[in-house]
Amino acid sequence: MTSALYMKDLVADLLHYARTGTSSDLPEAVALNDVVNTALNVLSDAVEQSGAQVNVPSQPLPTLT
Repeated sequence: MTSALYMKDLVADLLHYARTGTSSDLPEAVALNDVVNTALNVLSDAVEQSGAQVNVPSQPLPTLT
């Protein structure tokens, strides 16, 4: 995902979060493996440039609501 698309999604998600208390949206399940993968994709350049190591458990992470 390009940086521009990521920023567009981030702004949309922040707007959705800001409106959470004002709408009838129901909580939804979020797979933490998807969250980790997205974060690693977004931060891949910074992780590579810094030489950082990111350790993710081999077993699946839980899904939270």
